[in-house]
Amino acid sequence: SCTHRVHGVHVFYDGRTTGNAYYNQIGLGFESLGDAFDVRVNGYIPVGKQENSLGVRNPFFGGNNIFLNRTVEVALTGFDAEVGMPLPVDCNIDTRVFAGIYYYDGNLSKGALGISGRIESRLSETLTLHFAIQNDRIFDTTVSGGLAFHFGGGRLRRGWRWQGQRSVEDRLGDRIVRDPNIVIETQNRVEAAIDPRTGQPIRVCHVNSNAQPGGDGSVDRPHDSLNDVEAKCEENDIVYVHANSNFAREDIVLK
Repeated sequence: SCTHRVHGVHVFYDGRTTGNAYYNQIGLGFESLGDAFDVRVNGYIPVGKQENSLGVRNPFFGGNNIFLNRTVEVALTGFDAEVGMPLPVDCNIDTRVFAGIYYYDGNLSKGALGISGRIESRLSETLTLHFAIQNDRIFDTTVSGGLAFHFGGGRLRRGWRWQGQRSVEDRLGDRIVRDPNIVIETQNRVEAAIDPRTGQPIRVCHVNSNAQPGGDGSVDRPHDSLNDVEAKCEENDIVYVHANSNFAREDIVLK
């Protein structure tokens, strides 16, 4: 019944450095622990700086613009939830198995929807052994495990049966289960180079004397004469003259 359960809420602050930037997040959680089953739900909310550029590489022309390949770190917002139950493996070791889901998302992220499984054994009043595995399309399969030391709560009684074996006071000493690691996604973005004066994409007007007539000034359909450049290119365009062009007896007044 509900009277034989422990309900709790918690708030955490987490920090993480990647070597490129420092990220912060607030964690919120709820748990309901009982003899027959446990339920946990956690939320993770990045605060402050949430993304950081690691630099650009391999610029290229596209249409009338210059495009950059930019690598960006993004701190993701997310949640996880799990449901678990005890296993009758040893009357002196409280072993529980859990299944759950999680989801993380952020600016321009594909979103990481995944499933997880976890098993943990309370070896003593202060020591828990745990193992977990999870999978999603961004981070693929992740395996983790370890020993957790915790203090406080009720004492673990020896010789209990696995059904209805622990009282409410016994469960007060259970560790809080959450992910303290701020989830960071590394994204590779393609974006147009921006003119800092106008805040708009830099425009490039291409010209190639060997091009077919009737071009529009793009990299794939460059103008074939300087007269077209003067008449059709926009003010403040960068005029890019392709290699091996020959404009004998042509001139231009730049805008």
